[in-house]
Amino acid sequence: MRHTRVRRRRSTTTTARRQPVSQGFSQPLRVLVPFAQLDEHEQINPNIQAANPVDRYFECMKVAFASVKRVSPDAELVFISNAPLPERHRTDFEALGVASEVIPFLHKAPQGFLPSFQASVFVLDVVAGLDERPCILLDPDVVVIRPLEELVEELGGQCGAYALKMPARHMYNGVSRLTSAEAHARIDGDRTLPWYYGGEMYVFQGPSVRAIQARAERAWETALAEFEAGRTDYLRTEEHIMNYALHRQDVASLDHRVRRIWTAHSMRGVRADDGDLTVWHLPAEKSGGFSRVAVAVGKRDSWFWTVSLPEWRSRLSEEFVLGRRTPLRLALDLAGHGRRLWRQRRVPPFEQLHDHT
Repeated sequence: MRHTRVRRRRSTTTTARRQPVSQGFSQPLRVLVPFAQLDEHEQINPNIQAANPVDRYFECMKVAFASVKRVSPDAELVFISNAPLPERHRTDFEALGVASEVIPFLHKAPQGFLPSFQASVFVLDVVAGLDERPCILLDPDVVVIRPLEELVEELGGQCGAYALKMPARHMYNGVSRLTSAEAHARIDGDRTLPWYYGGEMYVFQGPSVRAIQARAERAWETALAEFEAGRTDYLRTEEHIMNYALHRQDVASLDHRVRRIWTAHSMRGVRADDGDLTVWHLPAEKSGGFSRVAVAVGKRDSWFWTVSLPEWRSRLSEEFVLGRRTPLRLALDLAGHGRRLWRQRRVPPFEQLHDHT
């Protein structure tokens, strides 16, 4: 089934007071942030400039979980990993009510299979263990600014994923939608042009979950076999694998609810309507905005926990440089954009907005 787009109902929540579990949920909505803990050389990510990139990820997750707690206070928050939560972060996570769950990391890629960030395919292990209950998977570097229960209710029992508006020939970590269609055909003969779903957020629920799990496993096994056979056009990242898993399933697009927003000096993709979204994915803010907001999260009397939700969203927009920029920041952004133009002679519009995380 081709994905559909659900109509959005604007949130009416305007204060920070605790709201009851939505009528559509007999139990709290589960919100999982998967994160595999590996050696530092396996955690390399070009969007982190820090002496300890692993701790930077935990700082991001602290903010992500806190943002969910602020807008969906009844949600069940789960840090899911292949190893226990490090002691140095345990106090912060427990203060937010985050549970820790450990599962084996079985979908480890062989050397040379992935372009970078070996831990990313851990999400396949998380997906494999889900049941039909509503569940949301989030990247560590996201901020949730509106209730997630509303988003899930809108889906009406469908699964949901963020469909990027990617041109068919645009290469993304070595694969385009066109080459993905060929890779899919090698699995099941279906050459239908697939959508490209970003991995920053997935909603899983209902009977479609079992079919998605089976398709993900089939795509993974095929990709491993093609890699061992020397092919270079295999499905090489967790997003590529999940795109096959979600293809022609009962999946609704979340492109009006979540967006990958670039805020780097050389690549800025902020839009005027970003404040209307439910989830911001901010890959360039791992070493900036997330660090600033994490300080406020750690203080129960700070603006993060005490101001009204409209003011809270406005303050988050400032901290993540989504709103009006200072003259200095504007000059730095213009200089960075100029350097990018000089290096590439042009900036592909899609790449400017949707580079890999």
